[in-house]
Amino acid sequence: MNTGLKNLACLATLVACGASASAATIYDNTGGVGAVPTVSNAGVAQIGDGATFAGTDRTLTDWSFEYFVSTGSAISGQASLYAVDGSGFPGSLLYQSSVANLSAGADENGYGTFINDGFTPFDLPEEVIWTVTFTGATESDTYGLLYAGGPEL
Repeated sequence: MNTGLKNLACLATLVACGASASAATIYDNTGGVGAVPTVSNAGVAQIGDGATFAGTDRTLTDWSFEYFVSTGSAISGQASLYAVDGSGFPGSLLYQSSVANLSAGADENGYGTFINDGFTPFDLPEEVIWTVTFTGATESDTYGLLYAGGPEL
């Protein structure tokens, strides 16, 4: 896992809903796409980062990220979200998506959006680490997450 990749657009939107049923985005890293970090290797690769939140209104209702995969590839992905339990490393697993065929979800140029919205909303701890596990790549495939501008809080 590479938790040193700051500003990766993997937590594209986390939406918090308060008791008043109003919604506010607490982490939005979708402003201005920059470079596409790519990995080229066969097998399994895990890319991720962390996020720290202030306040107490931290109910996760939506989580999406943008990615790139080689056209014609058979790359799948699985998103995971962990609590940081005081060590700075992933601790308790909070959420894990089903494995999705990222290649099938990509457009003709290999770009796609993975939307993790099939879960029951839950409260986030102050600090989380997320990862995306890419599987099924061959040595000639490239894949990765799209960089965006800095997070908007």
